[in-house]
Amino acid sequence: MSSEQVIYETKGPVSWVVLNRPKKLNAFGTELARKALDVVCRALADQATRVVVITGRGRAFSAGADLYEIAADPDPAGRIDIMATIAHKAIADDRYDDALAALDEMKPNPTLNSYERSLMWQGYGFVYSSRDEFAEAADSFEKSLSAGGLPEQAELQTRYNLAQLYVMLERYEHAITEFHGWFERVRNPSPTAYYMLAMAYLQKGDKVEALRNAERAVERSAVPKEAWLELLVALRLEQKEYREVVPVLENMVTRFPKKTYWLQLSAVYSELGEHEKALAVLELANEQGMLTKGSELMSLAQLYLYNQIPFKAARVLEEGIGNGVIEADARAWQLLALGCVLLVLFCFYQVAVHGMDFLRYLE
Repeated sequence: MSSEQVIYETKGPVSWVVLNRPKKLNAFGTELARKALDVVCRALADQATRVVVITGRGRAFSAGADLYEIAADPDPAGRIDIMATIAHKAIADDRYDDALAALDEMKPNPTLNSYERSLMWQGYGFVYSSRDEFAEAADSFEKSLSAGGLPEQAELQTRYNLAQLYVMLERYEHAITEFHGWFERVRNPSPTAYYMLAMAYLQKGDKVEALRNAERAVERSAVPKEAWLELLVALRLEQKEYREVVPVLENMVTRFPKKTYWLQLSAVYSELGEHEKALAVLELANEQGMLTKGSELMSLAQLYLYNQIPFKAARVLEEGIGNGVIEADARAWQLLALGCVLLVLFCFYQVAVHGMDFLRYLE
């Protein structure tokens, strides 16, 4: 059995943190507290990790703080570590007032070294973030980094948190700088980080860099989030990259079958001159009851006419005008009249080509 007080293992996307002091019921002494905190920070900073499981070896998860060891510890830093651990545990349990009380007890201590001061300000940052007090959270994380005492993985996680806060605070230049510094040091950046960087560039007005990073976010994700795809579509449409946007929208109408995406896909096919596909998409949307506005039904009718299917165009217009969805104005009547004329011409043509066979087909 390992003599390490904290055992860290990864199994696929799951990181396991095992408290290994079973004879003391995994009570937190100075060494266990310090190592547990380091290991948890390491797990949180691992981009491959999706779940962190913290457990204890033996018959108890943890009996809490080892008060005998803390009292006997001649090193005040050990006691400070315990207060930091108590604060971080309170944060994990959503007990923010308790966390602030523990942090406030640490704050005036003149013996704090750089590691302890970094840990303290990081704790404040977590509390303020959880309370949606983003300006205070950013200030706390900045102070944590300035103290210069965080282990590498904990520092990287803090920089990532700070970059996200900068985006929420509309401090986009700071966010971009922080993200790029983070990307340079992280081996396998998450797709979310690229999306956040894309948003920062977009808000700053740099749509080229926004598009580049939105593409990276989508490419690096097996199942991109809807918001990421929406951003990518908007940026590609802005650049008139119609061909490139088609597969993205086809993905979206399958995974997120919303009317907006069906209309966008039909419009993109029209821009590409692929009017049969544009009609097929809009027709499918109509069959699902998505076309509820007069302008949408008018677009469907126009596509029917463009694709030489006048009888369907006339039917859509007649039903739309009849139920009041399409406003019975001059434009609607002109389009209906055009559909009827084309329908008559179509019938004459079919009779000329197929003779009585066509008439029998109509019967």
